[in-house]
Amino acid sequence: MSDVARIVWRPSTGSRRDGRLAAAGQDLPIIELRGAHPGPTLGLVAGVHGDEVECIDALVAWLQHATIDRGRILAVPVCHPAALAAGTRLGPDGVDLNRVFPGDGSGRPTERLAQAVAAHVLPELDLLLTLHSWSRGGDTVTYVEYPRSERGEAVAARSRELAHAVGAPYAEAWDWPEGLLPAAAVRAGVPAAELEVGGLGRATSAGRADVFRALDGAVRHAELRERPDGGGRPTEVQRHWLSATAEGRAAQRRERGAAVVRGDVVAEVLDLDGRCLQQLHAPDDGVVAIHVTYGRVEPGDPVAVLFAPDRRENGGESHASERGG
Repeated sequence: MSDVARIVWRPSTGSRRDGRLAAAGQDLPIIELRGAHPGPTLGLVAGVHGDEVECIDALVAWLQHATIDRGRILAVPVCHPAALAAGTRLGPDGVDLNRVFPGDGSGRPTERLAQAVAAHVLPELDLLLTLHSWSRGGDTVTYVEYPRSERGEAVAARSRELAHAVGAPYAEAWDWPEGLLPAAAVRAGVPAAELEVGGLGRATSAGRADVFRALDGAVRHAELRERPDGGGRPTEVQRHWLSATAEGRAAQRRERGAAVVRGDVVAEVLDLDGRCLQQLHAPDDGVVAIHVTYGRVEPGDPVAVLFAPDRRENGGESHASERGG
């Protein structure tokens, strides 16, 4: 049965207004910040996955002190409360919220939730930044994704500009899987980017600093506040997935952020006695970006991700995958 979703706002006399979007038996927090002058609306969404708490914590803390001069911020700090309660990437119905946008008002609870967000939040936005971590089993260097598209398409170009403004050290053009929230935004004509910070189901001071930097950069880019320029551009990268060919225990051999050259050992697969069954070598010069897992793996399971300079303009290939945010 389809839900009747709506945002209920609490009374407010200041520049901040708090509300709840009731949908699919859940109450999503909605926070609005208003500037004194007209301007665009920037959307900020975290907590799409329940085991990615780094950005939830940072967004809530940032909103407590943020001010803007013009326009509006519409923030959703916890976009999937049921998944957060379960501490899992998926909802209790086994559905990934970030694979079902724009949702289905007559579908499963997570699909109904997606439909409510798509109907009540997306139409309000001029720009969207979604905030993610790696899932509980792994962690990542800070990077930002934006949609790959044909040259000259305005919404893709503006998404790239937003991605470059958030201060992440690495940026990746990506063919986003169907159902991502930012992909739904782009299809609706709203420029969007997706930030990835940390992981392991934890919140850290370093991760919070990276999220704060990204939020300030997005606000500055949207011209909601006058601030000095945010600094340099990110390194454009493409990803290489390093996967197991043997069953065993994953052992990461290089730290996240470590520079490697082609042929370096990045990770190993060990048996339970510690015997090496497989070494995973860097296929290119680059940086160890993501430790996908520290646990047991089977043949075909990803173990780590290498970021290498993006050479696609010179005829290279994309190494994007379904995993994503």
